[in-house]
Amino acid sequence: MLSEDINIYKSARENADITQEKAAELLDISVESVRAYELDKRFPPENVVLKMVDIYNDKILAYNHMQATLQIASELLPRITITELPQAVLRLLAEVQKLTDEKDRLVEIACDGIIDDTERIDFNNILSQLDNLHLAIIQMKYSKPSR
Repeated sequence: MLSEDINIYKSARENADITQEKAAELLDISVESVRAYELDKRFPPENVVLKMVDIYNDKILAYNHMQATLQIASELLPRITITELPQAVLRLLAEVQKLTDEKDRLVEIACDGIIDDTERIDFNNILSQLDNLHLAIIQMKYSKPSR
């Protein structure tokens, strides 16, 4: 069911250092249900995922769950990789700088409310930079502090 080799529910539980039995108890579900989620036999319902996020202290689990279970999310939400906080901050600042450098061009393009053929390439490049900024924001949000 999940496209990735690593099951997101199992990974989150193991990172929290919780056994399947303890997870089942804390989630108020059966061990069989935990196993089914971790073996990709079933997707947990949203209320269970929200409990997992809280119990496992893994906010990105909800994000990954949406990508795994909702076609629209898998197509619209960018794939993220967890990075250390300093790396995430530096990437975010680099993306902000790139967009800042294009601010004047964006104002030129938008002034008349029309994007003509000569502006289309620049506008599409700016939209791509916005996508990169969006990804950098999400990666920073879910980054892990340095140890």
